Amino acid sequence: LKWHNFACVALCVVNLAHTHHLPASIDLIEIRGHDHNSVTRPLRLIRLRGGAEAIAADDGQTLCKNSPFMFVTDLDDTLVGDKQGLERFNREWESNFAKRGCKLIYNTGRSLKDYRTLCKDWDLLVPDIFIGGCGTQIFTFQSSPGERHGVEKADAEWTKLLQIGWDKSTISDAINASAVLTRKYGAITEKQESQGNPYMLSVRLDGVAGALVAEAKADFEAALAGLRTPGGAAPLAVQVCSAS
Repeated sequence: LKWHNFACVALCVVNLAHTHHLPASIDLIEIRGHDHNSVTRPLRLIRLRGGAEAIAADDGQTLCKNSPFMFVTDLDDTLVGDKQGLERFNREWESNFAKRGCKLIYNTGRSLKDYRTLCKDWDLLVPDIFIGGCGTQIFTFQSSPGERHGVEKADAEWTKLLQIGWDKSTISDAINASAVLTRKYGAITEKQESQGNPYMLSVRLDGVAGALVAEAKADFEAALAGLRTPGGAAPLAVQVCSAS
C-alpha cells in the first residue's frame, strides 16, 4: 500500500487480505517513478538480464532460463511514473516474455475501478491476473494480442472466502457510532478507493503520523472488537491496517 501523504495516515479495514511484494531491480528495462520525497528513482522489482534468455536475481544467480515465469508488480510509482520506461517494458514483454507463456500480475491497493481510470492516462498492458483493493479483489483477464482493455472475471472462490465473517455495513456503522473515534478524529468518511468494494473500508485521518499511527490503529481495533455478523451468527474477521 502506498499513500504518499505527509502528516496523515490511511487506515484500511480488510478481510484477511494477503499481499506479497518482491524486492528487486530492473536492468534491461529501466522504469522510473517517484518516491515519498518526489525524487525520481529507478524501479526496483526484479532484475532482467539478457532479454528473453535469462532472469537473474540481485546476486546474479540465474532464476530461470527460457522458462515461463510470473511477474508481479505494483502500479503507482512502479510501472506508472515514466511513460517512456513503460513503453519499453510493454515492447519487451509483448515481444519476448508473453510469447513464452510468462504471466503478468498487477498487485495494487487500487480497486478495479481505479485501475480502469488509471488506464485512461497510462498505456498499461492487460494483466493475466489483477489483485486489487489490498488483496480483496482478484480478477483474471481475457484479451487479444495488442488489446488494452480485456474482459475481467472475478475469482469466485476468493470472493466466497471473503464473505465469511465479514459485513462492511456493520463495521462502518460501528466506526460512525464510536464516541471515542469521533472525539479524537472528527468525522470519519470512507475514501473513494474502497467505495464500491464490499470487502474493504478505507478512511483517511489527517494529522496522524509517527507514533500516533499505532495509537489510531489501537483505537479502531477497540471500536471494532466483538462485532458479529447481522443476526449475531458469527464474529466478524476484522483486520485493521495502516499506511502512512
